[in-house]
Amino acid sequence: MRLAAVLFGVLVLASCDSGSEDAFSLTVTVLNGGRPVAGQDVYVRYGGDDFPTRPGGGEPPPPPVTRLFVYPTPWRTTALVELSTAMATEVDIDIVDLDGEVRRNVFDGPRAAGSNLFQIDGTNDDGSDLGGGVYIVRAVVGADTLRFTTVRDVLPDGEEGPFGRLLGRTDAEGRVVVTDRTTVPAFYGIDSVGYTDDLGFSLGELRLSRSAEIVVFSADGDERASETVRFEDGPNDVEIDL
Repeated sequence: MRLAAVLFGVLVLASCDSGSEDAFSLTVTVLNGGRPVAGQDVYVRYGGDDFPTRPGGGEPPPPPVTRLFVYPTPWRTTALVELSTAMATEVDIDIVDLDGEVRRNVFDGPRAAGSNLFQIDGTNDDGSDLGGGVYIVRAVVGADTLRFTTVRDVLPDGEEGPFGRLLGRTDAEGRVVVTDRTTVPAFYGIDSVGYTDDLGFSLGELRLSRSAEIVVFSADGDERASETVRFEDGPNDVEIDL
């Protein structure tokens, strides 16, 4: 994770103002000589450790009788939901955001015993884009409810590195304003997610925290600057002076 730096001639300044009685908000302002700069894409990369490396050797442990798994994690365009059950049963699988809202019903109906695979494609029930961030895949199997935490990566195509979430494009005042607390998964008691490859092999854990890296991209998709910020419960202000 990078700290405050001058990158490509861009000076990054940041401040976080806490206000425990105020609602969470994040305001990113991009300026050039004190004047607002519109049309800059602002992303957040969740804080914590860098991507872990794969543990050495070995096969993943045998799954339990009833098992819910999503791979790969993080994912961008598609992922597989694997549900294994010991007997034929009714199954209801949903993608749920961190506010508890059902964003997509993946499947609702009877399934045979054994391993059942379902593909998710990053869209809501109405066909709109799901967006990036942390989601819960929830499966109701008979009287049991299983949950798996997964992450959708929304960095621009061709960008490498930690997963991120598009906060928005700066407006005429050079600002992007976010009031969605799901930009900070730790506010919801989620401090880590499993990290897997395309075959479902575990690559370790991705640890999340209240820290995050704010990244500014030009309209052409070039990364301009980044700043690590620790979020507070109240208003959080980040100013980027080009």
